[in-house]
Amino acid sequence: MSLKDLWRVGELKAHSVSYCAALMALVLFPFYAQARPCVEGVCLGDSIHAVEEFRYETVESFGRQLSPRKKRELDATYPRYPAELAMPLLQGRFDNKILMMLPAVNKACSPRSMIGKTLESAGVQTQFTLQLDTAGSWKVVGIAQIFPSLTRDELSRLAVELDKKYGKYSIHSANKAPHYTYVFNPNLAQPYFVLAQPMPDKKMMEKYRRSCA
Repeated sequence: MSLKDLWRVGELKAHSVSYCAALMALVLFPFYAQARPCVEGVCLGDSIHAVEEFRYETVESFGRQLSPRKKRELDATYPRYPAELAMPLLQGRFDNKILMMLPAVNKACSPRSMIGKTLESAGVQTQFTLQLDTAGSWKVVGIAQIFPSLTRDELSRLAVELDKKYGKYSIHSANKAPHYTYVFNPNLAQPYFVLAQPMPDKKMMEKYRRSCA
């Protein structure tokens, strides 16, 4: 699974708003002095409980059944899961209802991810990526924020502010901090940034296979 698959950048969408001036104050929370990067009080590596207080876009596929072929595909990743979660698990999407049921899924044969898209605040959408680890716990492995259209000056200020918070995790930094990655896309129409943990290596993939055996 590629970094692009994890973040689902292609799915990131935001609606433009007219009050961009309040952008920084509303969405850029202080970066507390700690090893893990955080957004809105949620840090990479946190448990599923860290994202329970947010409101998410509804996932319409809850309760839908899978075709036999799709069911085999999902079974290859999750040996046990509630039937009503089949389609959301396959699609990799969660909302508040699905989030409360995810702990019932506690074994994975590979690190498939689940993304929750929060309802926007001031035109900014935060997305959390969850992944089931080999111990059977859902953890936050990715965080993204997608902003509305900005002017060049607003984008420049945003880039400086984000660099202060997450620059040491940047893939372009010569002194990049280990374990985490920060990427910023300065697109005027829809800027966004992504924080992520590294992709599982061969050793970790083997742990998934052994835990699923």
